[in-house]
Amino acid sequence: MKKFLDNDCFTALPFQLGLLRNAENYQKWTLESVYPYFGDRILEIGSGIGNMSRWLPVKERLILSEIDPTLFSYLQKTVEQYFKMDKRVETLKVDLDKDWKKSLENEDIDTIVSFNVMEHVQEDKLFFSDLVSILKKSKSKNPKKLIIFVPAHNFAYGSTDKYYGHFRRYTYADLKKISQDVVPEAKFSCRYFNTLYSKHIK
Repeated sequence: MKKFLDNDCFTALPFQLGLLRNAENYQKWTLESVYPYFGDRILEIGSGIGNMSRWLPVKERLILSEIDPTLFSYLQKTVEQYFKMDKRVETLKVDLDKDWKKSLENEDIDTIVSFNVMEHVQEDKLFFSDLVSILKKSKSKNPKKLIIFVPAHNFAYGSTDKYYGHFRRYTYADLKKISQDVVPEAKFSCRYFNTLYSKHIK
């Protein structure tokens, strides 16, 4: 893993992504908390360099997407390293100048997951709505699930958030309102958690 991180392009990576690369126990622990919710055909939005992607389950289909060209090249290396030649796993380079969602129309996604992406999007409700639309168009008979990790507590928003391009943090009420506004028929579940405190809210 050190060789992967030490190549000449490493300096081009956002600091936090390189720093978290070796936090494998934390990443696995985080994913274990949502493993029961994963379906068979999974799309990850904003995979970055694949820090979390490498621990995602591979069932029928796993699509890892990224918008940043530099990060996308690292993501491809992660896929080669962790998933080898598994044809069920694919990377998708998102081009916002094109209707990238069209490339997913025949994928029948039943689960979408994103880790610390929505806080980077200024129009977060539109982002949420786009993800819901992908699930609604899916012909999969499996239950459709949207799993989103975001930084919690508005009172904690500060200079570090701004430095990393965060527009906001979230509370239970914030996320519930977005969910109800966009897809009121959906079942909503929210969980605050970290290494010291964990609470499940329905």
